[in-house]
Amino acid sequence: MATNHIAIACQGGGSHAAYTGGVLPVLLEQFDNLPSARADAEDGPERTALVAISGTSGGAISALLGWYGFITGGATDAGRRLDTFWQGNSALGVVEASVNRVCRGLADLASMGGWDIRSGGRIASLTW
Repeated sequence: MATNHIAIACQGGGSHAAYTGGVLPVLLEQFDNLPSARADAEDGPERTALVAISGTSGGAISALLGWYGFITGGATDAGRRLDTFWQGNSALGVVEASVNRVCRGLADLASMGGWDIRSGGRIASLTW
């Protein structure tokens, strides 16, 4: 039986990472990492095994939760872990969403004015 080894890379960066958290459980359902009872059969159907998941930023969180859930409890457990994490880190109510928008708007205004709110200083600008 031939085995196709697959690795998944999860993108980070805000909504990309949240999207990955939603898609990853669906992808994990496609893999059969349990050895077949007839592993020595050469003419059996091909199988697909997941060998690694990696990611950057929020994608790394999804990769960690997805991989851990997958190896300990399968795709269902991975989906549960990912849903729990992303629901806990979402602005679900009107107040949370409003505060999120206001803070994001203030940060955008500050950056347009040349202020780097992460370090509290001015952003160096180039003149042409």
